[in-house]
Parts: sequence; C-alpha cells; structure tokens
Amino acid sequence: MITGASRGLGLALAREFSANDYRLIVGCRTVWPNIDLPDCKVIEGELCSGITLNRFELAVTEFGRLDVLVNNVGVYLNCSFGEINPSDIHYVFKVNLLTPILLVRRFWSIFVEQKHGFILNIGSLAASSGGPGESIYSAAKAGLVSFGDVLQFDAVKYGINVVTVNLGAMKTDMTKGRCDWDLLMDTDEVAKLLFKLCDDYRTLRVSSVDVKRRLYK
Repeated sequence: MITGASRGLGLALAREFSANDYRLIVGCRTVWPNIDLPDCKVIEGELCSGITLNRFELAVTEFGRLDVLVNNVGVYLNCSFGEINPSDIHYVFKVNLLTPILLVRRFWSIFVEQKHGFILNIGSLAASSGGPGESIYSAAKAGLVSFGDVLQFDAVKYGINVVTVNLGAMKTDMTKGRCDWDLLMDTDEVAKLLFKLCDDYRTLRVSSVDVKRRLYK
C-alpha cells in the first residue's frame, strides 16, 4: 500500500514495487495518471477522509494480506510563521502526521496477526534541520520521526519493521522552482533504495535512514 502515489516519489515507488511483482494498493488525492500497472488497485480521494480509509481497508480485505505500508502522502508549506493561516497549520499536521498514524492504527491488527510487515514512513531532513518558512512542515515531520522511533517498542514484539526515511530534496513538482533543481535527487533512484529497505533481513533491522543528495553547487 502506497499513499500519495500519483506523482513524484510515490509514483516511482509504485513502479518499483510493481516491477518486483508486488500487488499494489495505491492512493491518490485527485486523479490517477494514465499509467497501467499490473495487479494495482487505485483508491482516489482525500486520505484524511474516513470514507477513503474505509476503501483502503476493503481493498486490503480483497487482497487478503498487507506486507508493506508506505506512508508517503504529504504536503509542503513554506511560509513565514507570522503569515501562516491557522487552517493551513491544521491541514499540514493532519496530512503529514495524523493521517499516517491513523493508517498504521487501521492496519495494525493485520500486521500483528501476520507477525510480519513493513511500515515505511517518508520523513524529511527538515525534521531536524528545516530552513526559513518551514516551521510547521518541520514540526509535523519531526512528529512523524518520533512516532516511528517509539512505535518500534510495540512493533518488534510482533516481527513488524518500522522504518523512517528522512529525505533531502528530490526532483519533484514541489521543488521545480529551485535554481539547483538539476542537482536534486532522482525519485527513481530513491525508490530503488527504499525498496531494498523493505527486504526481510535475517539478522538486522533498519529503523531510521537519512538520504541526502550527492551533488551541491
């Protein structure tokens, strides 16, 4: 299951998992692009909505199991704190923090029953080193990092892996206005790395990874 999968990293992840023979449940807020992935169930709608969450749950029931949950959905806010609309604060925390937590809670019992599963939370380096205008975005991502860290205590008892990946800037629609866009990370390359993190390693468990771009001016 991959949220925020209609473009950017989410779409790259969908392609990567599909290429490795995963059956997919993908979520997108608006319209799924004209891309044909085999064995792929598309859920369109605002993920914060209970109706959409119910549709995700129904899709999991149809598939019969859930091996990987990728909490990729997110919104970015770059605005001077004194100019931020309070409604935007609520929305950023709802999408970037509350929605991933509710998704994990919704499917926690399935992972427990299976005694297996991967929860991959897409965080941001801004959680610990945000820049000007990123106070709310950084705070929400920091909450997601803390959630993943502490969830380990519950998860490890049931063979569940929780991995938080703190990413630097990627070549997406979000960053197209940047003057250094050509130097940012490629989403396909990032997706290949994240897929490898979901391997069922025999003697190790990955809990947190920082992924930074290689090229700088």
